Amino acid sequence: MIDQEFIERCKGKEFQEVVEKYHNDCIQNRRDRWDKWTRNNPERFRQHQAKYYSTEKGKNTARRSNIARRKREKILKSLLSRKQKIEVSRFYANKPDGYHVDHLMPISKGGIHHAGNLQYLTPEENRKKGAKIEKVVYHEPLFDKSQYLNKYYPFLRFLNKSDY
Repeated sequence: MIDQEFIERCKGKEFQEVVEKYHNDCIQNRRDRWDKWTRNNPERFRQHQAKYYSTEKGKNTARRSNIARRKREKILKSLLSRKQKIEVSRFYANKPDGYHVDHLMPISKGGIHHAGNLQYLTPEENRKKGAKIEKVVYHEPLFDKSQYLNKYYPFLRFLNKSDY
């Protein structure tokens, strides 16, 4: 015996919204638990990752992400003029000994490989920064940084002017 009233309630928009909200909450809870576990068990997480990427599925995933990364890099490089590419080359050539070249806005976060998006950092600072967007450390003023950041990255305006 199927309850027709129950079926009609399930077809309603309110019921669908409740189910969707519950489903989204479950997904978010699962993500939160996974993030917490990975932070608390870094060694086991690395072992888990190594095991996954040694499987055929993991190899295919890595292959797809590398193809996508190369496509993004190719598109970003095509946006630069010859003059801009020369500026980037000079920036790398003039790098002081003992320093790394770092992107203010990481490429992985949508930054461009442009001379205005580069900075010199010590190896310790560069490793600490990683692919984060945080307070920028400058060693040599090479251009008007605030004008560049406001033009290309307007969402960073929450930083104090003294931060960059």
